Amino acid sequence: MARADNHQLGNLTLFQKLTRSFGLQPAYLKDELDAAGERFQYYVHSFEQSRRFRGLKVWLSFKRYGARQIGAWIDANIEQAQRLYALCERYPQFRPAARPRMSAVCLRYDAPGLDDPASARLHARVARTIEEAGRFWIATTQLKGRTYFRVNPVNLRTRSEHMDDLMATLQRECEGERVASR
Repeated sequence: MARADNHQLGNLTLFQKLTRSFGLQPAYLKDELDAAGERFQYYVHSFEQSRRFRGLKVWLSFKRYGARQIGAWIDANIEQAQRLYALCERYPQFRPAARPRMSAVCLRYDAPGLDDPASARLHARVARTIEEAGRFWIATTQLKGRTYFRVNPVNLRTRSEHMDDLMATLQRECEGERVASR
């Protein structure tokens, strides 16, 4: 089996690509081994040279809670996204973009007679209204030129009833915005 740092991807080794993706390589810290991509640069990944230790938060989380608990939280967030997807399918005015595989779900309010520019404005206003209320935070995104709400439940305190409440809130706010914009 080939070692990852010797595996060529294009003209760069995997090791070189990973190192480049994490930041700067000042000239005063380079030498021939760096140019050849044969050395792990600790200054990029640790406290050395006043660089932040990127893995510390992850390490501390796993140390404190363990992989099983973190995995359970992730699984719960995926289930909540799938619940929102299922709820979306019950409302005829809403269209999910795709069944969520992770903890993000995109859905759109798609009322008859609502053209794309009006839909984009409606989605932006509803997302802002919901965010200003302080109970949920959702974003909008563009998929294939159409505006969607993007919901990503990633809080360990999020529960299924929050998804129920969010869907009811989206329904109410979208209908209210639709009536107000006529």
